[in-house]
Amino acid sequence: MLSSLIIGIILFTITIWTILGNILVILAFIVDKQIRQGGMSNYLIINLAVSDLLLGIAVLPFSASYSTFGIWSFGKIFCDIWLITDVLCSTASIWGLLMIAFDRYIATSYPIHYRHHRHSISLALTNICIAWFVSLAICLLPTLFFERKLEIYSDINNKTVAPSTTKYNESTRQCELYKDLNFVLTSSLLSFFIPLIIMIFLYAKVLYVIKQQSAIRHKTNSKSQSHNDKFNRQLCLDNSGTSQSLENNIIRDEVPTPDQQPLGRREITAEFRITRSLAIIIGCFICCWLPFFTLYIIRAVCHCLSFHGIEFFFWLGYSNSSINPVLYAILNKNFRLAFKNIFLSFKNIFFV
Repeated sequence: MLSSLIIGIILFTITIWTILGNILVILAFIVDKQIRQGGMSNYLIINLAVSDLLLGIAVLPFSASYSTFGIWSFGKIFCDIWLITDVLCSTASIWGLLMIAFDRYIATSYPIHYRHHRHSISLALTNICIAWFVSLAICLLPTLFFERKLEIYSDINNKTVAPSTTKYNESTRQCELYKDLNFVLTSSLLSFFIPLIIMIFLYAKVLYVIKQQSAIRHKTNSKSQSHNDKFNRQLCLDNSGTSQSLENNIIRDEVPTPDQQPLGRREITAEFRITRSLAIIIGCFICCWLPFFTLYIIRAVCHCLSFHGIEFFFWLGYSNSSINPVLYAILNKNFRLAFKNIFLSFKNIFFV
């Protein structure tokens, strides 16, 4: 009983913080003009916060109750809704992170194009809609393609036991995860592993481009300094018009065309800082969800693990939705200042 109480306190604390933390992120976006004007990346971050908030409201309270008491107390219909909503919100988070990875790739690989579109709300909404459309399609896979095999909840009293179900009676009520191997493999690939591989590839490209741009910038600065020294020496030797001609040749040789122009030092630093912050967010996401999806597939293959056997890793994945607001506060100065202003506003309202 004591262990159940401790588990319940921990899980409901995670649930409450997930809700409050992501509400705080959304409020920061609403009240802080600088964040709203921060471009595509901030819109995609808010989309991630929305999916995490929906997970905290519609999934985690029931998951916490189920994990604490070991029984499902909300009936068959809500069991179906709970599992579908869980898949929807979790997949939306993953595909939202994939959209962020694409945004970083475009920002660093095609900077001029990105500058013209970084504040496009319609483009941001298009990326967000793609993430949610794919997530909705994946969460509806059981209904569309695996309906007969995926009876996830059964009532032994009414004799409605189907393959890969758990038995249900008044004393033992369970709402199990999907067990059908075809669905588990399909959903795991589409929801996690394929987006994960694409994200890793995109971030590797992003880091390579930033490193390459830094090298180009350093080389350009070195050549400019060298040519300036040469020009100064020439100027001392000859005060005629040839010095002006030399200067023009130097400038003309060193100015790249708009399409080839490398990022400036400040731009490289800013892009690297943003990319590093979002890469840390994605790295935490991988650490939280990779163990669960691996065990999820193993469970479907060998039928050797119960839901409660992988429950810790299930909640490790859930905890990612509560970690993200903390990461924003640590890694993003604008969000950090916005959080501070929000807390000060609440303090003035309730404690003055």
